[in-house]
Amino acid sequence: MEYTYNKNGAMTKDLNKGISSITYNMLNLPQTVDIKNKTVEGRNEYTYSAAGVKLRAVQRWNPGYSTNPVIGSAVNVNALTETETTDYVGNIIYENDGLKRILVDGGYYQNGNYYFYIRDHLGNNRIVIDQYSDAVQSTQYYPFGNSFAESTNQTAQPYKYNDKELDTRNGLNMYDYSARWKYDWSFTTVDPLAEKYYSISPYAYVANNPLKYIDPTGKWIVGTDGKAVTYSAKKGWSENASLDVKKIGYAMMHTGSKTAKKQFNLMMNSTHGIDLIIKDELRKEGHYIAGGWTYQGFKSSNGKDETSYTVEIYSGSIRKYLEVAEKKAKDPNLKADERILKYLGLDFFEALAAIVGHEAVHTTQDHNTIDEEDIEKGTYEIEDQILDEIQKKKKKEEEENK
Repeated sequence: MEYTYNKNGAMTKDLNKGISSITYNMLNLPQTVDIKNKTVEGRNEYTYSAAGVKLRAVQRWNPGYSTNPVIGSAVNVNALTETETTDYVGNIIYENDGLKRILVDGGYYQNGNYYFYIRDHLGNNRIVIDQYSDAVQSTQYYPFGNSFAESTNQTAQPYKYNDKELDTRNGLNMYDYSARWKYDWSFTTVDPLAEKYYSISPYAYVANNPLKYIDPTGKWIVGTDGKAVTYSAKKGWSENASLDVKKIGYAMMHTGSKTAKKQFNLMMNSTHGIDLIIKDELRKEGHYIAGGWTYQGFKSSNGKDETSYTVEIYSGSIRKYLEVAEKKAKDPNLKADERILKYLGLDFFEALAAIVGHEAVHTTQDHNTIDEEDIEKGTYEIEDQILDEIQKKKKKEEEENK
């Protein structure tokens, strides 16, 4: 077997890389990693705070190693005589008791010089330049983070894909995402909140869509660059607002429902990331489904447990809602939910406001402390309230125009 996992679902061996053993602490974070392959024999050791923040990494290796080992053979610990120790003290990094670098916003300080990152829309550090604008590191990435077309000094600094640290100690080559380690296209351990979204693999990185999503560390409605979307009546939308976010924002703020506007403001000021997506799809599972949501748990860079949400709206289903509502009004015997009549006479954006208002309730509730049935009941109450407010506004406008 090339891969082995423990009872918690955490990877303990990868014979492709010569990883013969990975042990974990009580937080399910890697504590020791033994590596023995054609080029290296070594052990990586990690120390964390009680909150799971990495404090120290020790690399040990055999300087006289030269052999072709049996795959999966154990590391000779007594031969690991060379050591390099890295200490993480907030944004200051020490190496073998000496200052290595100081992390600053958008770059770092090292050996008397400032260096800055040039990033893409996913926050990947593509180019590192010094204070004189000379490139010192350039890296291109495959979708899941493996690098290609590397140039200049790849060892200049380790923060690369998604601005996460690439741990290359003893040839490990895994990204440290604080709560878990990312290995090629997936994580090495199970998501601690995996039971909340059964349709996604507990090892999957960003629901297997790295071209659009990142492992978030922020809070709010997420923009195209992973940062917060903003809106003001004077300046309008921030440049990172996607077309889907703008459509949803327009629907919820300009269709005559105070409740819809309140729900949108709650999402804009949320304490976690919310990604809003409109898909041109017709979903049906016994009945038409106009929206859905998922959420993912992760640990932020400061060690706190965080949650991010994805809300998907299916425009094909919304149009079907409006179509069926008209048919139901003409034919009371038509087999359809009576609630569909609440959508009678609405246009697409008015219906969109109600559907998003429904799903927004899921993104603003604590799913660990509130019963899911109570949350779902609340979603329909909000949806109905938005629909009633829109219908009253339309009726008032009709009477005024007579």
